[in-house]
Amino acid sequence: MKFTQNVTLIGVVGKKGAGELDNGQKWETDRVELHVITPFPESDSMAHGSTVTCYQVQDYAKNYQDAKALVHQEVVLHLFMQPAKKLGQVGKIICEGFSPVKQHKQAS
Repeated sequence: MKFTQNVTLIGVVGKKGAGELDNGQKWETDRVELHVITPFPESDSMAHGSTVTCYQVQDYAKNYQDAKALVHQEVVLHLFMQPAKKLGQVGKIICEGFSPVKQHKQAS
């Protein structure tokens, strides 16, 4: 299931690199972490205000500069709910991309 969420982007961390662990296993990462303000649900009487959530979007070269330019602005996250692989497990929310709110409104 695809959906969008409007959020305020407060930080960006680029993660690009490759290497080898001590046991010889190779690793590689190519992503941007989007740190956003997430309000607590208003129906929850035990939580007030906001927290920070981190979403990972793949492809550092494609996304880092755009994300960096949008820090402290409202953006639209383009998300996908990946179902759990086993019964009783929780599904995963995958960030497929983002756009400025103004651009998203024009495209709608």
